[in-house]
Amino acid sequence: MAVFSLQEAAKLQSTKFHAGIYMTLAKSTPLMQYIKFMDIPGNAFNYNINSAIAGTGFRDYNGELNEKQMLINNTTETLKIMQASAGVDRAILKTRNDKGVLKASILEDKLNSLAYDYTFNFFKGDSAVERLGFDGLEKRLVGRQVLDAGGGLTLEALDEALLRVAGPNNQKVIFMGHKDYVAFRKLVRNEGTEIVGQDSFGNQIYKYGDAIIAVLDVYDKGDQETGEVETIDILDKSETFKTATDTSSIYIARFGNGENWITGLQNDSGIDVNQYAIKNIEYTDVEWINGFGVFHPRAAVRLAGIK
Repeated sequence: MAVFSLQEAAKLQSTKFHAGIYMTLAKSTPLMQYIKFMDIPGNAFNYNINSAIAGTGFRDYNGELNEKQMLINNTTETLKIMQASAGVDRAILKTRNDKGVLKASILEDKLNSLAYDYTFNFFKGDSAVERLGFDGLEKRLVGRQVLDAGGGLTLEALDEALLRVAGPNNQKVIFMGHKDYVAFRKLVRNEGTEIVGQDSFGNQIYKYGDAIIAVLDVYDKGDQETGEVETIDILDKSETFKTATDTSSIYIARFGNGENWITGLQNDSGIDVNQYAIKNIEYTDVEWINGFGVFHPRAAVRLAGIK
């Protein structure tokens, strides 16, 4: 099964228009830059997770080993349909010299919204609340993969969280909101442990313990029908954890390139683009049938309860 990041997929497109759609999605949020997507047929993917290694041990002479088998959890990930529809009135296009720029701007806005929605659901999605969506890491992570920060953010708690994701730190990404990022920067400045690097788009990024720091942006989501604007801060200080109602979480994830770690899933049709007109409106529809799989029990961790 083919596995590509959105940037890699952009290079394989037959037109600049389709390549631009992939690149716009890739640049919209840090998650879309680091996650890779595996093509699968149909709308569901079944896989196994080894939740505990097999038991070994000692035996007596002429005795038998009290053997314990490897524990395997079978999981099915059902893909969900995400869609963005960018429409513009023909009359507006007729009166504009920059009609191509206008259409591109409207489509870019819709693609950014699509990327933000995927990112939101990757962390906070709950199919019990939004039946058409998928469950995010907040709902999926349990047991040792949820670490109680016990108050304010500390580097000791971040170190412990890093250890609970398997593998070397340079293969992990630390996702945090703006307020936790400000607290984190203060901590590392005081410790003199700042590491500066660049992402694949040339933007300056910070690292901690060789893991990439990815800050989730705050964005405004508008409703055309009501005119209301909602400010979305995915990892803000509004979580309820244990008895506290004003906490946030930091997530650490290790991304894979197939049936390993965390890998995005998409129908093998890829990102489908359809342009058409209905009466006086010209539309560009982008449809993406997707989800993600967590293929290892230590592929991610949630550092929760941060005041």
